[in-house]
Amino acid sequence: MNRNYGYTTSGIPDARIKPGDTENAREPIFGMHAVRPERGDLVPWDIDLEKLTTSPRLKPEMRSDWKIELPVRPMLGTIGVGEPGQSTRAYSPTSIHGGNMDYNDVVEGATMYFPVFHEGAYFYLGDGHAQQGDGEGFGAGIETSMDVQFTVRVVKNKNLTGPRLVNDTHIASIVSNPSKEADTDSRLREANSDMIRWLREDCGLTKWEAHMLMGSIVEHKIGTYWTTTVTLIPKRYVPARCHVLQDGVE
Repeated sequence: MNRNYGYTTSGIPDARIKPGDTENAREPIFGMHAVRPERGDLVPWDIDLEKLTTSPRLKPEMRSDWKIELPVRPMLGTIGVGEPGQSTRAYSPTSIHGGNMDYNDVVEGATMYFPVFHEGAYFYLGDGHAQQGDGEGFGAGIETSMDVQFTVRVVKNKNLTGPRLVNDTHIASIVSNPSKEADTDSRLREANSDMIRWLREDCGLTKWEAHMLMGSIVEHKIGTYWTTTVTLIPKRYVPARCHVLQDGVE
């Protein structure tokens, strides 16, 4: 992170809370334009770049005697390649090419795989968050900026139908689709199917072994309530060939 502040919306949107329980969570707090132009529903957050913590800057009447101070976990909300078809936009709605997935495991040290649809790939990244809970409940993370160092490689002969992620502990199949017809249940099924393909094609497991793992130790995360669902398998239960590139570098 390269600045000492960020911001979120002032509450969880009505669509993600039981009707009648919203308490007008997204009410204006600091007034129009106070945090960002044309917005009145935002709350600034202070970021301590030495302690690596962040706290919301609430007004005195909005606080209890308990201070909210959270550890930061810098992540990229947007990462992907040029979308399929004729367009090669540098940013587009999330889909099989990646995009604005807002998956909070896209952090330092993660390796990501994307299918490539255009020569040159048109890789891009951005949308820095100091911290974000599962589901991106604000409709945003703690929005801030950061300096990012990354390496890009071409991996031949991967049978990818969408983004994948590998970190220190898990392999993860990501399905991100903003279509109104693609609800969480359908995205979950798609992510499970991709994980089974991964276990069989890259890990070299049999159909039966893949199903044994999926039925016993699979994990799931909601990347965002609106678009992104993730299926994860702990790395310690699969061969290293599942997540190591040909030259042995993850």
